Amino acid sequence: MVAAPVAHHSRRLHTLYFVRERPEEVGQVADGFGPPLAAGQAAPDTRPAFVSRREWTFCEAVREPGYWLLLVSLLGSSGGYTLFLAHGVLHLQDLGHSARIGAWAVSIMTVSGLIGKAILAVFGDRIDPRYIYASFVAAFGVGIVVIVNAHALWQVVLFAVCIGIGYAVNFYFLAVWCFVGSIVLFLMRRPETTVRRG
Repeated sequence: MVAAPVAHHSRRLHTLYFVRERPEEVGQVADGFGPPLAAGQAAPDTRPAFVSRREWTFCEAVREPGYWLLLVSLLGSSGGYTLFLAHGVLHLQDLGHSARIGAWAVSIMTVSGLIGKAILAVFGDRIDPRYIYASFVAAFGVGIVVIVNAHALWQVVLFAVCIGIGYAVNFYFLAVWCFVGSIVLFLMRRPETTVRRG
């Protein structure tokens, strides 16, 4: 039991002692940063094409129908997931399944949520987030439709996978787009967007 941690830390100490070159010495840069820019040279825009270059004010964002569509779909997925967690096992028992199958469905939803986040991590920077989000909202919708009449075991598995994957990615988008975006806007507040009191 002691050998593995001792071996691990001894390798770390050897690495600290023997590896002396810095990334700059071998033509690399640390943590993905590029070489320093020359004086007066503008930084290149490395954002993907689907990231807006437009600076949105709060009023402009609220007037867009896409904002409200996103908000309604996030609220719908949160409500559907909470509804299943509160009443899903009893609903499955009403359809003739045991409580064990209901607990199994909750477990499948958790694991499929992790799989959904892994899918998002792999494709999130390669595909426009609108399409990713729409596909996972559609998967969540399929799960909600299937759960209504899930008499067979394959239907239980199907709705659990669809709801789990759909909700996990929806929750991620909710956290990133709403909460983190609000914090960033609060921390990077511009004078013209602040609300004056009194």
